[in-house]
Amino acid sequence: MAQHSINCALEAKERGLSTKIQLDCLLHDASEAYIGDVITPLKIQLNAYKDYENALQATVLKALQVEPPSEADIKIIKEIDSCMLYHEFKLLHGELLFKKEPEIHISISEIEIPHSQIEAQFIQIYRELKTY
Repeated sequence: MAQHSINCALEAKERGLSTKIQLDCLLHDASEAYIGDVITPLKIQLNAYKDYENALQATVLKALQVEPPSEADIKIIKEIDSCMLYHEFKLLHGELLFKKEPEIHISISEIEIPHSQIEAQFIQIYRELKTY
């Protein structure tokens, strides 16, 4: 999850998007650190899950003193999230999730990076972006 979030933030940066959107991309799945990652098809079946996830996400952002993204920014973040999901899934599983391949601006790798390094990179990027 952390590597995916880092990829989303780096993609936002490469697209020339604002520091705020980069930070929002980095933190877009923050609630999953507490409730785990649930795949989208299952989330759709769990009626109350999205409400709980949204409330937890809002709590995390408030604790970090980060303003929630605007509706317009949420659309951009979701597009980047889907783009990264497509390319990460393709890289790891060799399968295509959508008929049309989304354009990607960063290079991603299937090399597994130790969790301690990912954690350190996540924290470093967070600290750099939090100064916006």
